Amino acid sequence: METDNKEYIHLEKDASEGKVLIDIKNINGEDIIYLLSEFIDFVSKKENIPASVFLIMIDKAIIKKRELENKRGNKE
Repeated sequence: METDNKEYIHLEKDASEGKVLIDIKNINGEDIIYLLSEFIDFVSKKENIPASVFLIMIDKAIIKKRELENKRGNKE
């Protein structure tokens, strides 16, 4: 019997909070960087935009996400 040597990243969307949960227990930092670079390359080619523009969009999205989280945190 063969063993499964694959490692998985589990994505789950919490509809009540609108958040995507990522479970990466068995994935190391190098794997995450590789995954992100492949994702950025894939999306930038699919959307026909330079990877640098896509990275700027990601940066702005992260800043906005943190601002929203901070606003929510201050209301509690």
